[in-house]
Formats: sequence, C-alpha cells, structure tokens
Amino acid sequence: MSEDEFENCLKDAKHMSELAY
Repeated sequence: MSEDEFENCLKDAKHMSELAY
C-alpha cells in the first residue's frame, strides 16, 4: 500500500466516523 492510499484510508475512516455521530 502506498502512502497516498494510506492517507485516503485515514480520510475515509475519519469521514465515516463523522457520519456515524
């Protein structure tokens, strides 16, 4: 996994957690 993909995963996870609240 490249660093860009890793960053995207973190962004997606943050976005999902924000939607969950």
